[in-house]
Amino acid sequence: MNEKRMEYDMKLVPFCFVNGAFNRHLISTSTSTFIHSSRRFASTCSSSSSPLSHSSFTIRSNVYTKLYMCTTSSSSQSIASVSQVDNESESKIKSKKSKPKPKEKDSPYRQTVNLPQTTFEQRANAVQREPEIQNLWKSSQVYEQLSRKNPGEKFILHDGPPYANGGLHMGHALNKVLKDFINRYQLLKGRRATFVPGWDCHGLPIELKVLQSKKNSKSLSPLELRKVAGEFAKETVEDQKSAFQRLGVWADWDTPYLTLQKEYEAAQIGVFGDMLLRGHIYRGLKPVHWSPS
Repeated sequence: MNEKRMEYDMKLVPFCFVNGAFNRHLISTSTSTFIHSSRRFASTCSSSSSPLSHSSFTIRSNVYTKLYMCTTSSSSQSIASVSQVDNESESKIKSKKSKPKPKEKDSPYRQTVNLPQTTFEQRANAVQREPEIQNLWKSSQVYEQLSRKNPGEKFILHDGPPYANGGLHMGHALNKVLKDFINRYQLLKGRRATFVPGWDCHGLPIELKVLQSKKNSKSLSPLELRKVAGEFAKETVEDQKSAFQRLGVWADWDTPYLTLQKEYEAAQIGVFGDMLLRGHIYRGLKPVHWSPS
């Protein structure tokens, strides 16, 4: 018998418990190899010189017992016994899996514990609850009522406007949430705290964003670039506004200020003219700090 043939033809590898140690005996799937290997194992175990005698080892499972008994049978009986053992093993595994787990008995002490009966859920479920609470604030006009009808003095927190050049990041969230802390504290103290949000819609950051997003941006004239940048800024304002509202920030979201609004630009020119008339605008020199490193 070819040793390589036996090596690659092995399928079942039972383990026999022999004097506290495990002995591996390989049994082949083919008939001739199965009989040959089984008889060799039986002769080894029955020899007086071998430490492996019938009395010195114990077959640990029903599978190994039937395999050993097959060594004295014919080849067909051996294969039939092996298949029978396999079928019995599979049926036992299936029966164990199909058995339902026993139900836990109701503890007699459960009725003795006086627990509160409430509809308040144990988990926050913020994905669902936060929009519901914000809709309640909006429908009840909580911010509008407190900021207009509180008995205290007026409180105004100026909002340094973010650039309307993209989505929100952690810096935006931190900025607006901290401002919301201050305004809510002032409202709880009875003051009429109003918060008017704003956006910076001019400048290089917005124009760079437009140039990066447009394929034929180099062919745009300065006027066309400003027009496209203005449209992009308005779209970004709406996106950031909805994101700020989702964070729960209270503000006059229906009446924000935008630096591209004509009213805002006219007010800037008026303030600049007033500063000029008062002598605050002048031409002079100032140092420009420059580091060679």
